[in-house]
Amino acid sequence: MTEQTLSQLQAGISLFVCGQGMSVLLLILTSQQKQTRARLLLIAFIALNCFMYFVEYLGYSNLSLHRYVSPISFIYILEGGVFYLYVKALVTPGFCFQWRQCIHVLPLLVFLLAPSGEHFSNPWVLTIATYFFYYLLLIGYGLAALRLLPGYQSILKGNFSQIDRFDLDWLYKLLLVYLLSSCGFLVMRALELAALFDNQTLQFVYIPNTVVFVIIFYLIAVGGYRQQPLPLQSLANVNVTPTKASSDRADETSQAKPNQANQANQDELLLQLTRYMREQKPFLDEQLSLTDLARGVSLSPQVLSHVINEGTGGSFYELVNRYRAEEAAERIRTTPELSMLEVGVEAGFANKATYYKHFKSRFQ
Repeated sequence: MTEQTLSQLQAGISLFVCGQGMSVLLLILTSQQKQTRARLLLIAFIALNCFMYFVEYLGYSNLSLHRYVSPISFIYILEGGVFYLYVKALVTPGFCFQWRQCIHVLPLLVFLLAPSGEHFSNPWVLTIATYFFYYLLLIGYGLAALRLLPGYQSILKGNFSQIDRFDLDWLYKLLLVYLLSSCGFLVMRALELAALFDNQTLQFVYIPNTVVFVIIFYLIAVGGYRQQPLPLQSLANVNVTPTKASSDRADETSQAKPNQANQANQDELLLQLTRYMREQKPFLDEQLSLTDLARGVSLSPQVLSHVINEGTGGSFYELVNRYRAEEAAERIRTTPELSMLEVGVEAGFANKATYYKHFKSRFQ
């Protein structure tokens, strides 16, 4: 395959990605759904990628327009920071923009203040160094985004009995591939710098990895479009940002909860909760939240959360789905004419995957 053919292939891939990204961008912008802060950051992330791939298309196609667009193409360096803020907005209820987040613009300032290619005898080395900087940023921000997800999962299970519509498992998997792909690009650039690859060999490896990167970008865009925001009114705790101040507040709260629970008698509260669950069966509502259950047993969500965590050793999500599994087992015995799926729906499960998972966990 000739170098011209490889360039045409790269140009085709870049144009395709740009077109797909613009389609998703148009879909989000014309959507009737509320444009949350997370969606605004998703729009910025998609727009940055579309612009970057459009510039690549111009470069590979040797179009004259490239020389006018190229001077501002450096804004792609913001991609990692924008993506990290997008994930943070997804996992942080009540997320808002703050001045300290301007730190994520620093990579752009570093790029602008760096010496231009004319100061180097070999400008190609500067180009490779820029790519190194870019991919290192993607890896660093990707790892930082991964660290946010476990806390979000804890918030979900502590507040909701049905988490599928809010779950970010799709993003977790894509993030892992995103990191691996970024590492692949970094290694290829290192090999190129060490002159271990000629340009044609590099392209044969570079193109498949580009395709993987493109697929990830597209899936993140579509997944972000479909992702539902957390209902703030159903949350007992909205502090999930791991800052020192929030950690201090969390410590104070965790110390206050046992005192409240002890004053009302922990065992008595647990008995009260158990009686309410068995007699009133609130778990039959598939949308049951911690706030709803707290209202039913006349406790604050914070105290109820502590009672559940300390009394059962599990989360609100695990408690409710355990009762649903027991209810399903009882209905199987008393109403054999119903199918397994019908039993699960009547027991409060939102889908069969969650139903089978918790039923097997409880009885096998």
